[in-house]
Amino acid sequence: MPTRTGQAIAYVRRSSNHDNGTTVSYVVQRQAVLELASRNGDPDPEIIEERGRSGADARNGSWGTGRGGKRRAWGQLRERIQAGEVSALYAYSLSRLARSIPELRALMGDCDQAGVRVHLTKEGTLDFGTASGRFTLNMLGALAEFEADVASERVREAHAVKRERGEVVNQLPYGWKKGENNKPEPDPEAQAVIRKAQAALEQHGTLRGAARELNAQGVPSPKGRAWNGESIGL
Repeated sequence: MPTRTGQAIAYVRRSSNHDNGTTVSYVVQRQAVLELASRNGDPDPEIIEERGRSGADARNGSWGTGRGGKRRAWGQLRERIQAGEVSALYAYSLSRLARSIPELRALMGDCDQAGVRVHLTKEGTLDFGTASGRFTLNMLGALAEFEADVASERVREAHAVKRERGEVVNQLPYGWKKGENNKPEPDPEAQAVIRKAQAALEQHGTLRGAARELNAQGVPSPKGRAWNGESIGL
């Protein structure tokens, strides 16, 4: 195994984590990983955070963190390990580190080749240099993947129940808000803005013309920025 060199890395993913039915927040994960690194002689690891919407893709330059998305920080992490720039890798758990067994095997292969020790808050230090260690790793990876599948299934079932009740599941479109019993209802202030945008569009006949009119009137946009053709269209 190569000599330990490079920078210790703490990999933390911001999406929710289901740990035996409870939710472990990003703050708790981050603190636990940093404490683990300190106990292992790495008090100041470089933190790589995975951000984005779970399951998102590369549309509009936004990279997701979900099982179906492309994770930018994950790719950067592997590249740095392969380049010999990482001495140790810290993460909260296997489910926070990799989202499938093939992913886990690929990462562990990189770490094995580069001599990178992997330390996890939940599963401890991984040993993939022996047959028994690799067997244990595969079993833990299968369990983590199963837990992730069960958690996703529970979320889908909960959302289905909410939809049947007419409750809000995802983010509401502009002009609506959550009302009683978590059901959508019109947002009076936003609806007033929408009416002004419609009137400006009817008056000027173009999206840009309507945007100029709303900016001149000082009408606030949904995101608090200046109006433009795209925001009028949306």
